[in-house]
Amino acid sequence: MLDLMRKHARNWIMKVLLGIIIVVFVFYFGNVGREQEARTLAVLKGRSLVYVNFQKEYGDLVELYRRQLGPNLSEELLKELNLKQQAFDNMIYKALILQKAEEWKITITDEELRQSIVTHQAFQRNGVFDQRLYEQTLRLNRMTSGDFEISQRELLTISRLEGILASAAVATEKELRDIYALQNEEISLQAIIVSPAELQKKVPLKREELEKYLNEHSNLFRTPEQYQLDYISFPAALYEDKVKVTSGEIDVAVERLTAATKNQTTDGKRNPLPAAISRERVLAELKQQKKLQAAQEAARKAYDIIYQEENLEKYARENGLDIMKTEFFPLNKPTAALARIPELTKTLTATQKGEITPVVGDDQGFFILRVLEKKAPAIPPFGEIEKEVEKKFIEQQSVILSRAAAEGIQAELKKGTPWESIVLQEGMKRVDTGYFRPGGAIFGLGQVSREISDAIFVLSKKNPYPERAFMLADGNFVTLYLKDRRSIAGNNFEASKEILATQFGQMKRQELVRAFIEDYKNSLIKEGDLKIIKEAKDL
Repeated sequence: MLDLMRKHARNWIMKVLLGIIIVVFVFYFGNVGREQEARTLAVLKGRSLVYVNFQKEYGDLVELYRRQLGPNLSEELLKELNLKQQAFDNMIYKALILQKAEEWKITITDEELRQSIVTHQAFQRNGVFDQRLYEQTLRLNRMTSGDFEISQRELLTISRLEGILASAAVATEKELRDIYALQNEEISLQAIIVSPAELQKKVPLKREELEKYLNEHSNLFRTPEQYQLDYISFPAALYEDKVKVTSGEIDVAVERLTAATKNQTTDGKRNPLPAAISRERVLAELKQQKKLQAAQEAARKAYDIIYQEENLEKYARENGLDIMKTEFFPLNKPTAALARIPELTKTLTATQKGEITPVVGDDQGFFILRVLEKKAPAIPPFGEIEKEVEKKFIEQQSVILSRAAAEGIQAELKKGTPWESIVLQEGMKRVDTGYFRPGGAIFGLGQVSREISDAIFVLSKKNPYPERAFMLADGNFVTLYLKDRRSIAGNNFEASKEILATQFGQMKRQELVRAFIEDYKNSLIKEGDLKIIKEAKDL
């Protein structure tokens, strides 16, 4: 039975079965040059899906892998993971399911949206929604409350439609028994690992090759646009002694917060205020708000005068303010004093050299900025970046050498060379994984990709080698050989049945939803209501 399942592993049910026993990343739901943001990649019933939609999906995927892999996430590994295709597919899927929800008139009420936000754990302190934490979190993520509410409403809409579509999925007894058998199977592999790091010293270095590499990969070395500013600041702390909070204002705020948390006993008598909304905390927050308001008002008045007189120095001198000056910095790495300003990038890109910006601020104060200089993006001369070019060239070439070595081993195996007869060269090593159950990390290989897991799943004694070599998460290349499979299934199916039904049901529901949306997509393409203008491979 299991051999038959492996043989037909490409059909949907096998993918569902496999999905339960391996680690799977499910991605839902980033910044590009403004000239690219409006590029149309697809048109769905007259609505354009533009490049910035794709780039956000791609950026989220890259960030997820970066958190998982850290410095091991190289450009080569990014290509191997094919994240652009995943991001493109996610963008299309999201647009399709929202379109279907619109056709079926599935909506999220304002109250449902509000409840989803106030019960979100990221915005709670001591189990209570915290408005200030909510606003701070959005600022840190460079989002407005309007943008967040739109995305949250979309998430809720998608979840509701998926729930409707998935309600018909039911796991059968036979499917659960097949899953039980697969989950209780152990695999033993042998592997030959080829390390690019070990092969770096074999890369020949010639000046003409390095210069050619620089010409072909100039974007890797291009310095971004850089800005130099000077500015005056209006920190909220300056207004500590100029604002007052009355006892009545504290009472009103406490009443509002208490009502919001429904802090009452069953007999209607009010409980003592929890620490989360103590009078001391309310006083501090009201005072901070007033200080920020005072700082903002002062900054706005200053802006009006400076804008009219076109003289920042005069205003600073007459008001005893220091003019601070920055070094050159790229927009993605602003100087520390300005790094918390959410609208900094948008503001500076809209400001010309010599101009002052409108008032901008963060949670500590406000600023009036002046653009002193802009440095256009540029590629430094070869002589200035030779060491950096050399480093990247060696990294690239060592990957090419390693891939070629791993594929050479694969070619030998396909010709019939016994595994034991493969001669190891410098930078190669053998690994015996021992027996393991498909799922987590594999001894000697680490956490493997879905693609490698799929390849391992279909291996058998008659077909012990995958079709090709693979790149591991650490950047090494690997050729695999199936040493053995063995069953460890006992008589615990009934005890495991409920858990299996939950796991398999979830996967089957996901597949059912995907299949429905895929059929919907194909029908729209056939009818001309969905036009793919750019494919992922072209991005």
